[in-house]
Amino acid sequence: MSTGNPRNSNNTLEFLDVYIKNYGEDYVADLINKQGWETMDDPATGKKLIFKNTDFEEVTFSPANRYDVDVNVSGGAENYNYYMGLGHINQQGIVYGTYHKGYSGLFNGNMKLSNKFSVNTNFSFQLRNGNAPNNYNNVVSRSIKTPPTYRLTFEDGSPAPGEGISSFLPRLYEVYYKEKYTNVKVYRYTSKVGFNWDIIPGLSFAPTLYYFTTEGVENRYEAFSSVYKNRNASAAHNFDRQSQLDGVFNYSKKIGSSHNLSAVLGTSYINTYAYRMSGSGRGAPTDYITTLNATVPETQRITTTKTTDAMMSYFGRVDYNYKQRYMLSASLRADGSSRFSEKKKYGYFPGASAGWNVHKESFWEPIAKYISNFKFRSSFGVVGNNELSVFDTQGEYGTGYNYDAQAGLLNTTLANQNLVWEKTASFDMGLDIGILKNRVTLILDYYNKLTSDRLFNKPLDATSGFSSIMSNYGSIRNSGFEIELEASPVRSENFNWTVSATFAYNKGVAVKLPANSEDKNRIGGNYVYDIASKTYKKVGGTAEGERFGQRWAYHLLGAYATDEDAAYAPKDLNASGRVKLGGDAIWDDLDGNGVIDNNDMIFMGYIRPDKTGGFVNTLNYKGISLRFVADWAVGHVIDNRFKADVMGSARNNNSAFADVLADNIWKQQGDIATVPKYTVQSDFDYNFRNHLRWDNGIGSTVGSNNSLYFSKGDFLAFREVSLSYRFPSKFINKIFLQNLEFFGSVYNIGYLTPYDGLMPEVYTGADPGLYPRPRQIIFGINATF
Repeated sequence: MSTGNPRNSNNTLEFLDVYIKNYGEDYVADLINKQGWETMDDPATGKKLIFKNTDFEEVTFSPANRYDVDVNVSGGAENYNYYMGLGHINQQGIVYGTYHKGYSGLFNGNMKLSNKFSVNTNFSFQLRNGNAPNNYNNVVSRSIKTPPTYRLTFEDGSPAPGEGISSFLPRLYEVYYKEKYTNVKVYRYTSKVGFNWDIIPGLSFAPTLYYFTTEGVENRYEAFSSVYKNRNASAAHNFDRQSQLDGVFNYSKKIGSSHNLSAVLGTSYINTYAYRMSGSGRGAPTDYITTLNATVPETQRITTTKTTDAMMSYFGRVDYNYKQRYMLSASLRADGSSRFSEKKKYGYFPGASAGWNVHKESFWEPIAKYISNFKFRSSFGVVGNNELSVFDTQGEYGTGYNYDAQAGLLNTTLANQNLVWEKTASFDMGLDIGILKNRVTLILDYYNKLTSDRLFNKPLDATSGFSSIMSNYGSIRNSGFEIELEASPVRSENFNWTVSATFAYNKGVAVKLPANSEDKNRIGGNYVYDIASKTYKKVGGTAEGERFGQRWAYHLLGAYATDEDAAYAPKDLNASGRVKLGGDAIWDDLDGNGVIDNNDMIFMGYIRPDKTGGFVNTLNYKGISLRFVADWAVGHVIDNRFKADVMGSARNNNSAFADVLADNIWKQQGDIATVPKYTVQSDFDYNFRNHLRWDNGIGSTVGSNNSLYFSKGDFLAFREVSLSYRFPSKFINKIFLQNLEFFGSVYNIGYLTPYDGLMPEVYTGADPGLYPRPRQIIFGINATF
């Protein structure tokens, strides 16, 4: 860090004698004795330094309170019933300046109009008002990495900007100048009116009309400051509407004493409408008017869009069972989407299932007292995905592109009218087992899902004039099995104990990719040197038969002890051929060619876990209930880019970890170290590349790509501990209560994990400083009058 800072500069670090000379001993004494400033010896000059040490993590995060209030009333008579509820939530965020406030109302009602007709209704309303950072990642990866000697506030009490316009910007600064003027409100309304007509015994018709709206109103303004002087303002108005009309026939028939038949036949129409208005401007003359109209007219930009979308569906299902022993079901669904071209609108999705309750057979009786339930089941079905834009099939055009002094339109999205529904065909088979009158239950499942005609933005050659085109290509398979075990070890009059555990294994591979000149039709990836075969081979990307999400990184062996040792280092292409010195990283030159490049990257693992599970324990003693929940995942790796940024001083003097003083990091000539040197100069910007490396298409664009910062992401997460007490009826009935319960819970308690970052639940391969799950402590009362 530099010195030579006046007392109201962004950086508080300065020599003590300079402050005393410029501002007097009384002023400096006040800083030290009353304002928390500190002094230390400068290791470079031996002189005394004076500074204010601010823990930017402490001023960014804080415990947050949450209040929930719900009131409801229900009642009815022979021909009708109703439910009305009102709710309010006030949640303060653990990030400074964030909050969520909400109000809600709900009404449900049913009325029998005659012996054959009934009507049911639902109406709800929600108002949400909140404030959140524009980017939660930056809160962790930038704001809390502000150097501790940077000011939190200036002497007049206004927030200081941290590093400046390009980076840190502490939360206090953002809230004071920007977010305190932010006003974001969202209104949601839902309504439903449905009828039921019993046409004849066993046959009914149920038409239902749904209507949903969501409206968002935003106003944002950034006040004048020493860093941002433009007074940027923006506004937005978003409106979404969805109407849906369903008509469903239901038929059920019991034939004799053994056969049961039911059928459903229906149709559904969904229409959605979206309106978007956004405006921006800058240059307002004052901070007294914080709306868009005060900005300079020449800077104002307003855009509006309207889009509509429709879905028409037809569906039917037939179910049959014989004495609840043999069960069969078959269904067919046809969905038509306006997002596809006229001839490709409809997709057809069949399904079938079968089950056999073996324990209902007569031959099972001898073992029924031991195995009380034994059921085979299997199913097959197809579902569709239409997650694309109408522009992908119809094309999109933009205005403002002039040619030869004439106004023109430009085709900005290339149309593909041959697009069809993406389909996923799923096969499942399982076994349900109940032991000792179902005190122990075991559920076994095997599944195999094949997704074909995948919707994907296929890259195009630059000569086409477009970067990509939406296409149907390739297929992927996800298969695996799941096990669920639940048991009641103790069942008694006053005490019950129930425990359940789950285990799941999943493997995802590419099955078919577009034919190309690559082995396994590989898309993406790069070459590495394979030590076993002593050949170069292409890895990474996506390839037929390979598991998704491979990650590769440069293999760090340690640090050069001296400049003399470093003189014989291989040429490092990442470091632009910079001459290596003592403390620089020793990279494993796998192919021994004297050059460190992508060929020297090694396999680190996969970004997603392939094995997951959890368990729940519930104990009840009279009115006391205790619940404990945990889950786990294994099989994935995480690249701790957040730590690499700090250890590599990525922002040229960001706050450092105590790790930079550890025994295993190189500090001076002759040190035998496993971690390369730390410098205040950016490892990235100055081409040291001891901590932060290129991804070369087989690492992560937001990762360190350095084996030093990779670790297993395996974890055991303690999710919940809840304790409640329900008062006995004989006591609460005396005060006109039907139910009275006190409860308390702790959520997201912590992890057991080898990962040294903030949170091991990172499934993208790299952790740039992701916002972790907040720990929540909740107390409440549930009363029924």
